[in-house]
Amino acid sequence: MNVYLLFILGTLIGSFLGVVADRYQPDRWILANTIYGRSRCETCERRLGFLELIPLLSFIIWSGRCRFCRTKLSWRYPTYELIAGIVVAGVYFATIYQGVVMAILWTIVFLILFLLALIDYRTTLIPNELSLSIFILGIVITFLSQDSFGIVGGSFLGEYGALFGFRETLFVNRLAGIFTPSLLFVFLMIITGGRGMGFGDVKLIGALGVLFGWPDTIVIAGLSFVVGSLAVLPSLLRGRKGRKDTVPFGPFLVIASFLIFFWGEQILEFYFGLFPVIV
Repeated sequence: MNVYLLFILGTLIGSFLGVVADRYQPDRWILANTIYGRSRCETCERRLGFLELIPLLSFIIWSGRCRFCRTKLSWRYPTYELIAGIVVAGVYFATIYQGVVMAILWTIVFLILFLLALIDYRTTLIPNELSLSIFILGIVITFLSQDSFGIVGGSFLGEYGALFGFRETLFVNRLAGIFTPSLLFVFLMIITGGRGMGFGDVKLIGALGVLFGWPDTIVIAGLSFVVGSLAVLPSLLRGRKGRKDTVPFGPFLVIASFLIFFWGEQILEFYFGLFPVIV
């Protein structure tokens, strides 16, 4: 499939996911408000037509303003569309060597993770249905890719995956991928009183354990703290956030998963390169 067509498809999906994330209410089915509501301008409440709903182009054509009341629109909408376009095109072509089915499954996984990150960022909640979807897709992907599993095979960390053990059998590998980071997150949730870690994060890292296995998931967990620190530190230094403020952790896990999926081996190569062995 053409990369440009995939990107366009991704922007369309991103536009939809942005609406889902903005309208999500924890007490309702995740798509309820999206299905039964038309898109409107947040200021004048005019219904948006086809020309206002073209991903990216509509924002450019109308100079980032509402066509009717000329109110300046938020940059988050074209940003969602752009990110989703990149995700669909990038993930599909990164996994197409495994077959079309696997490429589609991995693309769906990262679109769900993207939606999860948007919702968690807005509400500090991770919908159970999204974590469950990742868990189920993880089982399917693991089953379909079991022939490629081995001491090195099946890990996004390349040869570095063999350094951590638990790669003799697929079942033991997935158990280690689920329970090791999950127990770590439960411990952190307890000692922080739920401010630094919530049960939704525990369920998400467990689902990622099924999807990525050991040791990829524990590396994702560690990298998520690095990403989170880099994201939150500027706000702490400026006094916009305090140490006791609640920070949604799901987006950091999603970003870390994306980084390991594409550059896991290179990241560990860089990390171990910081500590050369002196003979």
